[in-house]
Amino acid sequence: MKTEEWTLERRIRVDIALQRGKRLIASEICSTSNAGQEVSHASRRFEAGFTDIAIVCKSQLRLTRIQQEIEATLPPENVNRVGYYQLEEFIAQLDDWARQDPAGGELERSKPRKREIRLQSKLSDDDRSRQEKAFLEEIARAMKSPGPSPS
Repeated sequence: MKTEEWTLERRIRVDIALQRGKRLIASEICSTSNAGQEVSHASRRFEAGFTDIAIVCKSQLRLTRIQQEIEATLPPENVNRVGYYQLEEFIAQLDDWARQDPAGGELERSKPRKREIRLQSKLSDDDRSRQEKAFLEEIARAMKSPGPSPS
């Protein structure tokens, strides 16, 4: 994940830029901007070379308005490359994108998944007690012995 400015002919600021393989996604977090501003943002992101745009918003009503404005304004080949998500949907979509990308999907599948960890000792209670006693005696001896004498 990258959060930097992307450059074409001018500096472009993106809320979140994601890149894996050939896919470059501009993620726009909408909290105060209106639909017209988001259309302008989307156009600039495509001009800057982003392959996809994810518009993330808390309000489904706002997402619908933005989608309607984008569909009425942008060319059809760009409209199909814009996704509209509420936060939970966007997080799920990130996982889907990672799994669909051959190189990125392989990386995601290779990561460790939730596993059950068992912390049971194979020692009997008597053996464990003897081992603990030996460790404690060793620590006590180490604490009693004088350190190296100063030169």
